[in-house]
Amino acid sequence: MAEDKTISGYRRVDSNPRTPVSPLTVDDVSLRVRLKKDDVVENDCSCDSAYMLGAMKRVGTAVRSKYHWIPRSQKCYIVMDNAGGHGTDEAIEEYRKMLLDDFNIEIIHQVPRSPYTNLLDLGVWCSLQSMVEKVHYQKRTDVGALVSSVNESWNISSGTSGLDSVIGKVWGRLRNVLVLIAEGKGSNDLVEKKRGKTFRNLDMPIEFLQTPLAPEQQSVATNNGTNDQPYDLVQDEEDSDEE
Repeated sequence: MAEDKTISGYRRVDSNPRTPVSPLTVDDVSLRVRLKKDDVVENDCSCDSAYMLGAMKRVGTAVRSKYHWIPRSQKCYIVMDNAGGHGTDEAIEEYRKMLLDDFNIEIIHQVPRSPYTNLLDLGVWCSLQSMVEKVHYQKRTDVGALVSSVNESWNISSGTSGLDSVIGKVWGRLRNVLVLIAEGKGSNDLVEKKRGKTFRNLDMPIEFLQTPLAPEQQSVATNNGTNDQPYDLVQDEEDSDEE
């Protein structure tokens, strides 16, 4: 095909004999697919701006429903990567504002092009995929069976092999990565050099976390439990309305 969209070796002949013959271009061609009865057709499920604008409202509703004991006045957070399928900049800003205004949920985007801090793709999703492959082994390949295996994998929480435990380790690893990047003055070199049991449970230097907040509002990322202020995401007796 030439740069002017003409298709070499073909000419366009009009039904009107008085219309001169002209080169055939791609604009003159239409593609159609003939379907027979009982043919299976896959619907397009692309993740684009239109999909994300509708999906994020459902996500906001689901988050507030799942963690219903967290008051609306307490902000929740959703961590997202920077995948192109999450929509245009305009669409992202639209559903970011919607989540904040309607659900008091703030989106935190991961640092782009930073594999060491890619908690979602290299941590959570890889862990989930690995678990699904074990659970789904030798099962049917249809969508329903796969969905069932994903749900089963997500709900496994036994011992150190449960998905919640694995994701917990991923989260702990991110903490170490951030400490080592800070120690390396922004470089990734120490992330590879300082691996293993010797460098687990590292603490972020207190001076690195200094903020303009009042002292009673500050929270330092340490492992000694002296000043951590996490919000409890597990519903238990403490969340009961009964006195």
